[in-house]
Amino acid sequence: MFYKILSNICYAIGFIAGFVASFQLLSEVWPYYGFDFLTVIVYAAWFFFTLELFYLLPLYPALFLGEWTLSVICYGSFVIGIVLANQSRKLEKQ
Repeated sequence: MFYKILSNICYAIGFIAGFVASFQLLSEVWPYYGFDFLTVIVYAAWFFFTLELFYLLPLYPALFLGEWTLSVICYGSFVIGIVLANQSRKLEKQ
């Protein structure tokens, strides 16, 4: 049970890193910070776009801006989460 909770925490960290990278890309694509109806629509559409491609979006700051921090956090936490989930599954069978 403990490994499963740690695995879910690692997955959450990976998702958050993906969304932060997505917001960084959004702020470059749509730099307008006012609050009107169009901005709300753009942010909502970008949110659903991010849900589809959150695992690829940390590569944008890594490849184009040279900032690898979000990629390392995102992919590293997913790998650790997978390892912990497999360990949890292995312990449940015993």
